[in-house]
Amino acid sequence: MTGTRERHEATAQESAALFAHPGVDVATLALCALMWGGLVLNLLWAVGQFGAPPPAWVSVALGVCCLNLSFTVWHEGVHDNVFRARLGNDVVGVLGAFPAMLPYFMIRRNHHLHHEHTNDPELDPDVWFLQGSIWTLPLRYPAGVARARRRVAATNPPRWEGVLDRLMLLLVPALLALGWYGGWIWPLVWCWVVPKLVAMWIHAWYVNWLPHHGLPAERFRDTRIFPLGWLSPLMLCHNYHGLHHAWQSVAWHRYPAAFRAKRELLEKRGTPIRTELSAR
Repeated sequence: MTGTRERHEATAQESAALFAHPGVDVATLALCALMWGGLVLNLLWAVGQFGAPPPAWVSVALGVCCLNLSFTVWHEGVHDNVFRARLGNDVVGVLGAFPAMLPYFMIRRNHHLHHEHTNDPELDPDVWFLQGSIWTLPLRYPAGVARARRRVAATNPPRWEGVLDRLMLLLVPALLALGWYGGWIWPLVWCWVVPKLVAMWIHAWYVNWLPHHGLPAERFRDTRIFPLGWLSPLMLCHNYHGLHHAWQSVAWHRYPAAFRAKRELLEKRGTPIRTELSAR
């Protein structure tokens, strides 16, 4: 009897540890360093610093792999999961958002609104991702971004957030102009611009459309989970997106273990758990 109680207590402690703040999330910091290191090395290779430059498709493929990490980096900053202090999380968030050419402070507010009103056709600023096929997403992009900006503006963000976002975005054309002047504009295009466009569509698919499409605006029922082991390294565990929507403070690399700990509760609450890759 004592042994059984001790095992239950140990299991409870392990479960609690999964949901506790890591203090400093080394995994996310490592991901950020890997992303930046990969982007820089890819560009250096493309401009011939390591011998003959690779074909353009190699630069694009490597760039997409690096920028696939960007969402997870800024996302953990948005949820204050990297450090306990907001400033540290915002620094990591900016480092994650800039390579993806995203205004961090705007998307931070936008993302919190998304969590507050997930799948609500009127209030969720990300619902435009779901209003049609993933293949026609680029056609909805201008109106969707304009809608998100209006929703964020309604939260009355401080002026400094907008100033910092604009300064960060101005760095993008500045770097492209520098590349044009320096004669390495095409390496920048293949290593950064094209991969950004591809990664943006990939993230829209596995973070927005796949987990949310066709689901109601109701906690636990608004986001799918795909507990498929082979998906986790490709999606950086965001195939457990429904777990994240239920408990936003859980670090991304803990999603699979946290899901196993809470699966029974999630099933009771009606969370859509799918063993096939389908938004049904």
